[in-house]
Amino acid sequence: MTTQKITKLANAFRSVEVDSYEFNDQNDYVEIKINPTVSVRDTHILISGEGNQDIADWYGEAHGGYPWICEELEALAEKLGVIIEWQDAGTLSVYPE
Repeated sequence: MTTQKITKLANAFRSVEVDSYEFNDQNDYVEIKINPTVSVRDTHILISGEGNQDIADWYGEAHGGYPWICEELEALAEKLGVIIEWQDAGTLSVYPE
């Protein structure tokens, strides 16, 4: 995959809005939108799941005890024809099929 295609892929994943929740200043639990943290590599991109279990959750602490990737990332991967794999417990790798 060319550098231009990798950059385009990274930008597509950076623009994904994922539903999440946080406590606001009044200590209310409110819905927010978050975007994945994406890094570009030579042949693929990396997406961080560190500290944000609403993007990806290797340990399944918040999603039934098994590795989980949010629907928004899965849907975009399918649309773009790419594969998402776990690189390690805190990082997803995205490759062309």
